[in-house]
Amino acid sequence: MFGVKHTQTEMIDDEMLDTKYCTSGDWWIEYKDIVEGIADSSRRAYERFNKLEDNADFMDPTSQAYTVREIAQFILDLITGVHDLQAERNNSNGPARDSAPHVKPGDLAMCRPSRFRSEVLDPRRARLENFWSAEDIELLEQQQQEIYKAYRDDPNFKKIVDSHDHTTGFNEAWDSISRVQFNVLRRFASGLATVFANTTTVESDFSILKWEKDEFRSS
Repeated sequence: MFGVKHTQTEMIDDEMLDTKYCTSGDWWIEYKDIVEGIADSSRRAYERFNKLEDNADFMDPTSQAYTVREIAQFILDLITGVHDLQAERNNSNGPARDSAPHVKPGDLAMCRPSRFRSEVLDPRRARLENFWSAEDIELLEQQQQEIYKAYRDDPNFKKIVDSHDHTTGFNEAWDSISRVQFNVLRRFASGLATVFANTTTVESDFSILKWEKDEFRSS
């Protein structure tokens, strides 16, 4: 509808950049295409657009020019964002070569803190910092140290953890040791254990493990 173009296929006139075109990254669009798109959308939208000030002042929020530029920028930012979206794997979008990450209490209890930090936490730290506070990440490391210590110092704790096997579910395993003491560690592990509950293609493309749910989308 809006005639978005890429700089590799069609070049723009730099002299008319500020008045005729809107750009974002390698994408650009002509303002006139936005106006035509508004006209094609609905009569009500076009009538409301025509009530705005008919001038070329891009800084005036009441002007048509300002509205057109805002719409153009939104469209280009959306396209740029989708274009930059990539699956969480290697450049070939292949499956992870490493084993599945540690997610059960026994896995984390037998993992030395230094190894947990270097092999589990550090590879995901940059992404984790986008959503977790520094305090939460510090608490995560602290709780992993505590579960490592508890496994070695508390016979009852070790007995519970050692009773887990491949048939023990994620929630069952974590509930059996504590719902509160290792809450942050459990939250982190649950994120690692997640397989995307969506279409087969999305599950495969965006799961680093390249795992999919079964045909009933249940396991």
